[in-house]
Amino acid sequence: MQRRFAITIGLLFAGLLVVGNLEVEAQAARVSLTVNDVEGEPVEGVTVTITCPAKPELRIVKATNAKGKVAITHIDSLQRYTYTFEKEGYQTYVTQVQPDYTETTRLEIVLRPREMAEAGGQEDRQQPGGGRALAAFNEGTEAQQRGDLELAERKFRQAAEISPDSPEPRIALAVVAHQRGDYAAAAAEAEAALAISPTNEQALLLRFDAYRKQGDAAKVAEAADALRREGAAPAAAATLFNEGLEHHRDGDDDAALTAFRSAVELDPGLVNGYLMIGAIALGQGDPEQAAAMASKALELDGDEVNALKLRYDAARTLGDGEAARAALDALTAADPEWASTDLFNHAVELYNADDMAGAATALRKVVELRPDDARAHFLLGMAELNLGETGEARSHLNRFLELAPDDSDAALAREMLQYVED
Repeated sequence: MQRRFAITIGLLFAGLLVVGNLEVEAQAARVSLTVNDVEGEPVEGVTVTITCPAKPELRIVKATNAKGKVAITHIDSLQRYTYTFEKEGYQTYVTQVQPDYTETTRLEIVLRPREMAEAGGQEDRQQPGGGRALAAFNEGTEAQQRGDLELAERKFRQAAEISPDSPEPRIALAVVAHQRGDYAAAAAEAEAALAISPTNEQALLLRFDAYRKQGDAAKVAEAADALRREGAAPAAAATLFNEGLEHHRDGDDDAALTAFRSAVELDPGLVNGYLMIGAIALGQGDPEQAAAMASKALELDGDEVNALKLRYDAARTLGDGEAARAALDALTAADPEWASTDLFNHAVELYNADDMAGAATALRKVVELRPDDARAHFLLGMAELNLGETGEARSHLNRFLELAPDDSDAALAREMLQYVED
């Protein structure tokens, strides 16, 4: 009987494809702002308050410098943020920002002096109560930012009653209801906003999410169709994807899968959605599903490293050595640095899990790319001994001793060589 040298290597490493490490979670986004007055001159000392309807606890406060500039970095680029600009003597300005992690989002904001806003607001004055509606809306926004949702709702409703043809107060009421968890009210307010402005993207998103959280499948389907018609489906999919990540972090993979599947249904081009479905499937013992999701992601982006990693792990788990080697070749070609760190660490993990064939496959690629890596030669030699491949084992153990004759494992390597010679 072939003796097995299943020696545990004393190293601790993370797995190859830990779903929490998908790049989307680490994608920060930078927003660069410039605030000028109506004459084009920079405005210093403007308070910029950033909140997020999906994350009520978030509150970032910055101020513009002498050049009217300020920069904000968002850790989560998947969210839509509310930016409020305030300075004594100027009209408060509120806008929505969806940052782009692929490049810096640059915005130029123009603040109007308060007296100009009051004197120049002729359109508001032509409609009875226009100025009072704006004042009530701004008071509601300030209350919402302070966390006083009761006052915020009261002020937004006042603005809606004064200005019934404006969708913004209804949208604000939907956001407040959503924050409270009253999804029936959120849906009703979003519907009211859409009755005024049928293509308003924010109202479409709020309506979809409210019906989804109520569990009204028929209404969800209708709301999803409306999002697709207006080109707003990717934004809704991003929100769903982020919700799935939260469920996954909390250990609720069933809820996470529901969110991820809904996300890719809304946006079939959401590569990271397929990756998360595949990663969870692999963790749940379904490598066929993982392989299918990896293939779908690679159809959309053939160079996506995380998809290549998922395909490699799925093929290895399925016992498809040829597919695993092909995936490994593609992976190391796409990300050569990966072989020098993660791949070796992964091989250690496979070795410690007694998967000698998987460890050997990975280590052969490591020594191919890094022929002078002594530790890789040692571990490969040990794995090959366990597989009964004594000729290859001798070659790698001898190479290890040439490269690191004084290594702490040199005596073990010599012992193993003596054993196979005997």
